Amino acid sequence: MSWIALYFRYNSGTATKSYSLPQPPSLTGPLAPNELLTKTRKILEGEVVGPESIVVVEKSIYATLYDGRIIKIEDDKIVKTIVLTKEKNCGNWNSEPRCGRPLGIRQIKDERFLVADAYKGIHEVDFSTGKHEQLVSPLSAAIPQLMFVNDLDVINEDEFVFTDSSSKYDRRHFMNTVLEGVPDGRVFHHKISSGKTTLLVDNLYFANGIQLIDGGKSFVVSECSMARIRKYTFATKKLETFAENLPGLPDNIRAAEDGTLWVGMAGIRSDRHRSMVDKLADMPTIRQFIIDIVPANVMLQLFPYFKPSHSLVLQLSSNGKILRSLHDPTGKVIEDSSQVKILLQ
Repeated sequence: MSWIALYFRYNSGTATKSYSLPQPPSLTGPLAPNELLTKTRKILEGEVVGPESIVVVEKSIYATLYDGRIIKIEDDKIVKTIVLTKEKNCGNWNSEPRCGRPLGIRQIKDERFLVADAYKGIHEVDFSTGKHEQLVSPLSAAIPQLMFVNDLDVINEDEFVFTDSSSKYDRRHFMNTVLEGVPDGRVFHHKISSGKTTLLVDNLYFANGIQLIDGGKSFVVSECSMARIRKYTFATKKLETFAENLPGLPDNIRAAEDGTLWVGMAGIRSDRHRSMVDKLADMPTIRQFIIDIVPANVMLQLFPYFKPSHSLVLQLSSNGKILRSLHDPTGKVIEDSSQVKILLQ
């Protein structure tokens, strides 16, 4: 009976779909490996886990952490902490939905920030008062349910855009989103004064980092599992490809003062080191089998094996051309780079 059940399970259609990626690029020219990411100075080592996004304001750093904390750092010390819940014993698999997982963070003005929490939606946090307020609820009846709020960018003090990586899976199950190969990521616009949230773009493959460009007339958004970045123009509502066949899976995108874009990469892919995302592209049954038999908490532990041990950061021009890359070829100093902030140019 078990064999019959397996037969029908994998021959009557699966949730996973085939997808197509170009032949990975060669690591030559501006992509030539170097050791620039190994020349780092780590701060708060052993005191923080999973810093995802940062904002640097003069001598202060504001960061989001895996255990639900949003922190302010000065002189290499945590000087203030804000949490969005009263939950205790945070920072583990079971507590994550209760405690929340703050991801993208952006400054509104002074010490007021917007934070995208994977489970708690969008919050405004004020480090001058320690207060926080939910602006977008994942369970709002006025919009489709948000499953995996990820990153955001501020248009002005009353408007912002944000990504929802998947309409099906939460952050703990992000590997399922990658393995299914289904475009269910989205980008939304929110107006604070009216409380209105509007869907701008859907059918994105793992919508991840987002960054306004062209003076706020457009934005770029990472399609992480497709190794590409898309561009959306507000006036025309046109979605187009901004950068494709990247040498890794793009995470957060942040603009530098010179107009270039810096992209943290969640693992690399190249013609010499194909990632599992490339290898399994035309194997939907295998991917479905992995989803079926591997518990989600174990899947997270296996994620490093889905990509080569090589950390990478990219600098892109304003039209999506790769200008420069920073590497840790062994991934021993910097295992992954989720975001980059350029301090000196």
